[in-house]
Amino acid sequence: MPQINLNATPGLVRDLQRLMKERGFRHKAEAIRSAVREAAERSSAGRKREDFREWVGLAAGRPRVRRRFPDEDALWESR
Repeated sequence: MPQINLNATPGLVRDLQRLMKERGFRHKAEAIRSAVREAAERSSAGRKREDFREWVGLAAGRPRVRRRFPDEDALWESR
């Protein structure tokens, strides 16, 4: 298993110790693995894949808009 080094602030250590006590973890590594796993699950559960298939052809029936400029170069020409 690869090793990960972590610099912990005093607040993180305090939170980690509280988690260990609440869940009965004997080792900090167990608590960190559990916290990261839960955070990843929450993150992926809240993510919804967007489906834009309904948008295909949406503008096909709309009337064409008259172009104000004949091409992109005319857009930048000063009057």
